[in-house]
Amino acid sequence: MCRVFRGRELEEQARTLKGQISGIDSNLAGLFAPLSKALSRMENQDGSGRHIMSAESRKVLKILKDEPVSALDIDLTGFLVEMKTRVEDGSLGLKQQKMNKTLEQIDRLVGTDILSRLKSQREEYSSELAGVRGELEGLTVYREKTQVEDRISECRNVMDSTGHKLDAEKREVARLNDEVKELKIRLNSDLSEIFGKNIEVGY
Repeated sequence: MCRVFRGRELEEQARTLKGQISGIDSNLAGLFAPLSKALSRMENQDGSGRHIMSAESRKVLKILKDEPVSALDIDLTGFLVEMKTRVEDGSLGLKQQKMNKTLEQIDRLVGTDILSRLKSQREEYSSELAGVRGELEGLTVYREKTQVEDRISECRNVMDSTGHKLDAEKREVARLNDEVKELKIRLNSDLSEIFGKNIEVGY
């Protein structure tokens, strides 16, 4: 029972940790959302040949657009500085309001430790989740082992019960055979008495 309770407790912890990790991922996507217009313009200009990016910048751009969580594992400073320059010189063709919001967000990402804090939190939650899953897996193996042992015990009980029934049936057959033999003897005796001579009936 304690293991069952512990298993439920661990499952609840796992759900909580996954929710916290999901929350961080959502926050991260929100941090890069103000850059979406600039990222699209940079991608289009690179594709058209109007402004060719380096292979490294192209890689970072793809990460920011498609898998922002992976951005926690790379240094974004160089790419963001490049983006800021292109926003400021007007080569991306952003309207003033969009330009201001983009520059403000770039400064926030470059000038604060917000990304490193999110990375640290995510790693902490991920580590805890791995530990919880490991313990859950151990409990699952134990539970499965116990279930197998219970099934083996049930099978043995059935076999023992069947064996007892077979023994009882064998004893009953033996008793009936003895009864038949006795009846044969009595029948032969009765017939001999009736006919006044020894009579043995063939069976």
